[in-house]
Amino acid sequence: MKNAFSGNSANSPLIKSMMRKNDIGNIDPNKDGSPGIQGAHLQSDFWEEDEKLTSLENKVLVSSFTEEEIKHVVFSSDKTGAPGPDGLPFGFYQHFWDLVKTDLHSLVLAFAANQLSLEHLNKVVVCLIPKEKEVTSIKQYWPISLVNCSMKIISKVLTVRMFNKGRSANLLQGLGPSLNNGQRITNCHYADDTILFLKAFPRNLKYARWTMLGFEALSGIKLNFSKTELIPFNISPTDGLVLADIFGCKLSKLPLKYLGVPLSDKKLTTAEWSCIVDKVTKKLQGWVGNLLSIGGHLTLVNSVLTAVPLYMLSLYKMPVKIRKQIDRVRQ
Repeated sequence: MKNAFSGNSANSPLIKSMMRKNDIGNIDPNKDGSPGIQGAHLQSDFWEEDEKLTSLENKVLVSSFTEEEIKHVVFSSDKTGAPGPDGLPFGFYQHFWDLVKTDLHSLVLAFAANQLSLEHLNKVVVCLIPKEKEVTSIKQYWPISLVNCSMKIISKVLTVRMFNKGRSANLLQGLGPSLNNGQRITNCHYADDTILFLKAFPRNLKYARWTMLGFEALSGIKLNFSKTELIPFNISPTDGLVLADIFGCKLSKLPLKYLGVPLSDKKLTTAEWSCIVDKVTKKLQGWVGNLLSIGGHLTLVNSVLTAVPLYMLSLYKMPVKIRKQIDRVRQ
């Protein structure tokens, strides 16, 4: 399942779908009279008895965040990533951990106790990254929001605890081989793209959509269902439609393009590899050959043209026909 996040609306197709299926009690309006989700609550029989948290599990879930949890988030983040408006990247927090750990711990605890003002902390710098060489419309840009790392730390600490509890309670069943801790992959995130890997059980879709509803309630950001797709594996098309209806999205099929690479459960066709040949050809068009020495040609070929297909080659074996086409361009 692939989705993206955008916009700010409480009366989303997800909520309408839930109301239609009688999974929630009521939706209270916002203060301005518009439909809201502050009053959304589960029906008493939504969870099975063996799916509910015990008193001990609930105590662990709502316990104060520890310094170790925060340290894990800080040191598992990319220290070279771009900072937010305050100019402090994760590298700063990692390098000066002994100096800032107490303040960070206090920050997270204040947020959890609803005693933290986010007016100046929760700000972003929006960078427009062009998708193409020549752009003429705002739609040809990727809007990238640079958030303060302090806010990322808060959100990641919450996410790690919630997802770890959901996994350990077996509420979200992932796919793939078991990892060292016996868990399976449930999600991949990059920028505003998210892929969920779930076993094809209705309860998994139900729990996942309620996770998203909680995200909407806390952040005001909704799932963009025009970009959300469910791709079934080893189930009938009818069952796939049922699962897509539960989540409120459309049914799709492989190959799926993610981070510029087509993902498929089969060998990629020559047509699906042609995008790499096109990229190599476009790189060549911008060069002025008669102004380059033989050494300059060799450097550009080795550092640019040869590097273009490496990303795809990390996942797939290149067909001989495609290799010959790229070699002709390089020569």
